[in-house]
Amino acid sequence: MAMLQRVQSLFLLAASALMLMIFIWPLASYYSENIAVVVNVYQVKTLASQQGSISVNAVLTGFLSILAFGCAAISIFTIFKFRDRLFQIKLARIAVITNIIFIVIVFALTDFIRKKTGVAPDYGTSIFFPVVALLFQILAMKFIKKDEDLVKSSDRLR
Repeated sequence: MAMLQRVQSLFLLAASALMLMIFIWPLASYYSENIAVVVNVYQVKTLASQQGSISVNAVLTGFLSILAFGCAAISIFTIFKFRDRLFQIKLARIAVITNIIFIVIVFALTDFIRKKTGVAPDYGTSIFFPVVALLFQILAMKFIKKDEDLVKSSDRLR
């Protein structure tokens, strides 16, 4: 249980929780008198439209779901690799890259829908969860590196 007492483990746990919480609330909503569109990680749903429905490929939303879940899973897996700090740093980098790809795709998707509907999005609170998770992952990487440097410096003293 010593692994959960480390600050990087808490950062990684918080990052994975945030990446899983985005499945609960919508990322963005588009409302006007002609259209109502809700964007979740797993679907883009047209509620009401006089202009026709907004079609977004199900593969894209499936890919977003896989990225979000994968980012959370990598962060959790990274916690349990506390004995191998160099591998832990590599896993944290993969989680950061996955999260950046997720953020870019989400903002590209919301911008695409904004252009398609002509309505400015009302971002939900969950749109900020991946950004905060990214910050937590970067901080975790920093503290893992700090632990590795401390172990290296103590090995030099022996």
